[in-house]
Amino acid sequence: MLSLLGCNKVVENAAKRPTHTGPIRVLFLGHEAENHRSDLYFPMLQQALGPAAIYFDYVTSVEEALGDADYLNRFDALLLYANHEEITADQWKHLNAFIDSGGGFLPVHCASWCFQNEPGFDQLVGGRFAGHKNGIFKVTTVEPEHPAVKGVPEPEAWDETYFHKNHNEEGRTVLQVREVAGPEDNITKPEPWTWVRTQGNGRIFYTASGHDERVWSRSEFIELLKAGILWSVGDDRQQAY
Repeated sequence: MLSLLGCNKVVENAAKRPTHTGPIRVLFLGHEAENHRSDLYFPMLQQALGPAAIYFDYVTSVEEALGDADYLNRFDALLLYANHEEITADQWKHLNAFIDSGGGFLPVHCASWCFQNEPGFDQLVGGRFAGHKNGIFKVTTVEPEHPAVKGVPEPEAWDETYFHKNHNEEGRTVLQVREVAGPEDNITKPEPWTWVRTQGNGRIFYTASGHDERVWSRSEFIELLKAGILWSVGDDRQQAY
């Protein structure tokens, strides 16, 4: 396991990766499971964003995604939507190096539960899943001019009402919040819901939305992920595709 100090050294010594050209390439790391059906939602995203020249490769193995740094560096961004409990020291090192050098990282929904053996993952994402109930609700955009949400409609759908712990506010900007639902809810103030962070030369985009097809089938959610992907890869990369 890498310490947070080790991660900081990576950040300080990060070299900026060469700018790719052509279509934006995203590695989608899912899983093989009956809950959070990445195998169903990946094709939705692929079909919706392909016409925008955002292309995806899909894998379900952490080792396949993060075990080979050269393979990971073929992509502009990594999108994680899965429940993977552990990460090895080498995989963690490769993930941090990818981000520090300018790669985008998009942990979505259940991804904030992942890699429980690595405390630094909470700090990288900006927080960790702590629990949920569920219901129909609408998130509120609090930073409407940020490019990762600008022009994106506020989604209203049935979803899990995530709340989080181990928040890391360093380098983090909260873009959307979930309002308190009532006395039965697990929060007493608006819950950070969608946020962004920076680390080294890289950018992290997180949203708690996305439990199932009731969210993934909505155009507002696809627009949110598209905006998050484009923001995460950086301004230079956006201009080069």
